[in-house]
Amino acid sequence: MKRFLISVAATMVGGFLFFFFGAAIIAGALESASLEGGSVSLDEYVLVLDSGVATSETGSVPALLAVLQGNSQSSVALRKLLEAIEFAAEDDEVLAILIDGSMQIPGLAQRHQVHSALLEFKQSGKKIYAFSDEYDMQSYHLASIADEIYMPPMGGFSMMGMSAELNFYAEALEKIGVEFQVTKVGKYKSAVEPYLLREASVENKNQMESLLEGMQLEVLNDIALGERASVDRLQEIIDNVGLFSVDEAIAEGLVTKSMYRDQLIDYMVGEFGLNESGDSFIQVGGNAYLGAFDFSDDNNSNIAIVYADGEIVDGWSTDSIGGNSLSEELRALRREDEIQAVVLRVNSPGGSAYASEQILREVELLRESGKTVVVSMGAVAASGGYWIASRADAIVAQASTITGSIGVFGMFPNYQQLREKIGVNVQLVKTGKYADGFGLSRSKSADELALFQKFVDRVYEDFLDRVTSGRGLERDAVHEIAQGRVWTGAQALELGLVDVLGGLDAAIALAAELAGIEDIAVSYREPVLDDFDTTLAELLAAEDYPIVKVPSVISELIYSMPPSLFQPGIKARLPFDVRF
Repeated sequence: MKRFLISVAATMVGGFLFFFFGAAIIAGALESASLEGGSVSLDEYVLVLDSGVATSETGSVPALLAVLQGNSQSSVALRKLLEAIEFAAEDDEVLAILIDGSMQIPGLAQRHQVHSALLEFKQSGKKIYAFSDEYDMQSYHLASIADEIYMPPMGGFSMMGMSAELNFYAEALEKIGVEFQVTKVGKYKSAVEPYLLREASVENKNQMESLLEGMQLEVLNDIALGERASVDRLQEIIDNVGLFSVDEAIAEGLVTKSMYRDQLIDYMVGEFGLNESGDSFIQVGGNAYLGAFDFSDDNNSNIAIVYADGEIVDGWSTDSIGGNSLSEELRALRREDEIQAVVLRVNSPGGSAYASEQILREVELLRESGKTVVVSMGAVAASGGYWIASRADAIVAQASTITGSIGVFGMFPNYQQLREKIGVNVQLVKTGKYADGFGLSRSKSADELALFQKFVDRVYEDFLDRVTSGRGLERDAVHEIAQGRVWTGAQALELGLVDVLGGLDAAIALAAELAGIEDIAVSYREPVLDDFDTTLAELLAAEDYPIVKVPSVISELIYSMPPSLFQPGIKARLPFDVRF
């Protein structure tokens, strides 16, 4: 269905444009996609963190297709940015940090880790400055730790709380003649609601409110560390004010002073000196600073970091978590005698229940081989993402991690009304009562739905079993906190679903402790970025990735539909994606 929608939404002119513009497009695209590199030649400078510093779990360079569609943003691995900020605190050449409001750190859990790293930098005695044309809660989250915060006079400052916008497709599907029938377990397992309802259920609303309140509290706690306002005062601002003029933000103590960008440059020149070209203060961009680092693995590594980032899908995958792909990677680690512990970094909303079980099996075999396995949860590790974590030796989560969602469902689309509208007739011949049970041309009978529900119930019991045995909890206790409900990492700690709150560094330290490792040497098993040949092959082979850009409203709706939902089989997936 997803491929069909994309095909309808865009014109296929990729081949013509590619061969017409040829090498010029490729060369320009690859040049714009590459990260800055090389050594830093200045003796002293201000480290500027701006739009060039965007993070993801493992870092990436955009594929040629994305560049041609106007997205040339590269990203750096989160752990590399954290290491660079830590090093900068002791680097005599780095005089201060300037945080530009354009810096992109997606995901609350990631921003919390960057905020913590900046706090440690500040505690070294070096100053942090921040500037932005406008601040909202997301961008101010990082800026709040700065010693001095500046905005232009006509800038905007908002602190309006957090919200989640859920799309519901039931009415649209009804209009085109598509019906979804579902089987599920868990009153909070709401991933199916967008295809059945016109608004969220009471249970879904309740869990979303609880989740957002918990996440907002984590943000306010971080902002309060900047000592500009208490958590209580910040909550009052959210409840009663929302929007500030720059002068009002200054009066409130949230901003230091009003300055235009050119005035900020003059001020920084006065503080730190003029650069060689005479047009700004002495500075080095974040990408250039990161490019001067050697991030190669430690020699004789004894801890391997493996990334499970994205949707969990069956089979092999390079841009998500393929059940076969990740299983093979974990299987290979069993044969590496020098590796004593594995940290599985999970950043996933879940997906295929079968692929999740396949990966969990390899986690169990790693432990049986004598290796310690610790899971480090990123922004989200829910449903299938929690399934693959459930039997690790220990689980480490961020306070704002979205986790839980222990529940399963099955979805069965029916295109009967649509095909009748467009004049497609189906003649069925079968050898068994249920032979066409997974077909799309008719509604499922009551017998068929009962059959599928029985299977879903069994998978849910399997999920409960994995959590019960892995976490040392009673089955009924797990069921009480399961039923598809999502929790923050802080809530999950209280419920016994995770062991410790912290980031990847805390997970590495815990893995070393559990494995009895004194001299830690880490190997990061990050995915290899696509090379030119892979990108070219993608362009020529992928009919559903047009070079003509899909209108943003349509593409947002299409890509808000998780791809695993349209694969056959039982799902263990979070009901939404959080982008705050």
